[in-house]
Amino acid sequence: MTVRASEIAALAAAIAEVRRFATPADSGLSTFFRTRRELGARDRAFIADGSFAYLRRKRSLEALAGTDDPRRLALAVVLREMGRSLRDLAPALNTADDVWARAFKSRLHDALPPAVAHDVPDWLWDRLGSAYGEDTRAALARAWQDPAPFDLRVNVMKTTREAALAALVADGLAATATPFSPLGIRVTGRPSLARHPWLADGRLEVPDWTQFNAGAYFEQHESFEHVWRAEPGPVRQLYQGLLLIGVAFLQIQRRNEAGARKTFQRARQYLVALPDVCQSVDVARFRADAEAARRELERLGPERIDQFDPAFFCRIHLVN
Repeated sequence: MTVRASEIAALAAAIAEVRRFATPADSGLSTFFRTRRELGARDRAFIADGSFAYLRRKRSLEALAGTDDPRRLALAVVLREMGRSLRDLAPALNTADDVWARAFKSRLHDALPPAVAHDVPDWLWDRLGSAYGEDTRAALARAWQDPAPFDLRVNVMKTTREAALAALVADGLAATATPFSPLGIRVTGRPSLARHPWLADGRLEVPDWTQFNAGAYFEQHESFEHVWRAEPGPVRQLYQGLLLIGVAFLQIQRRNEAGARKTFQRARQYLVALPDVCQSVDVARFRADAEAARRELERLGPERIDQFDPAFFCRIHLVN
């Protein structure tokens, strides 16, 4: 797939932002996207994937690139981590870029010091070797380099895992059964499934409330957005309400009292219209807990938002 010049420029700008480490990477990217409203869904996905790939492989990428220039590093990420070819990149490259990119590709198999090749600090590489031995150390470091898998959950009220696997494979997707959960399916890569009929009609689900309950409020936003956009029916209000409460909690973590207060108000319009139980979610309990968090935010105000007790970050409970 062709990579546009605008995508390279935006990825370079995102890399320049996240490598400052002024905030957690997801927070930095969220701010980055808010200030660039012109970016579409494809652009955001490309930039997020590229930015996290850069952070995972930062040490070896910079060693092979031989530069800290954000544009060159963006090209390095796209070529090595995202598997794009020079032909894919051709429309985005000027003459100097093309010369550099070809030289970079010729260095991809150059030997690097082990700690650099595995993208860990020297001190950690040494400590891992002392604790686990050489083979386990290398396996651990390789596992840390892998992006998080994309897992789906089978709705056994509507289908079986075997039928879902067969359907996904027939659609050309690399799907396998998860090794531990009997209801899980793991999809290789990052295919766009927002309009897949099995997600739209509820036979397959994205287990995004596990991210919410783990406090991964940026990630749950991405997952819930994926699902509610695919859901044409009224149940989409559930996903929108949960998503927005997670965003409110993210704003509180960032000490943005005004943003959190407004987001609580937006979430309420979705949650108030829902039944007490929806899609097995205990909505009544969630509404009450979210309202308690909103009242605590109101009590503290902008001057004392840093005193907000994380115990008010409610969880999503399921009803059997």
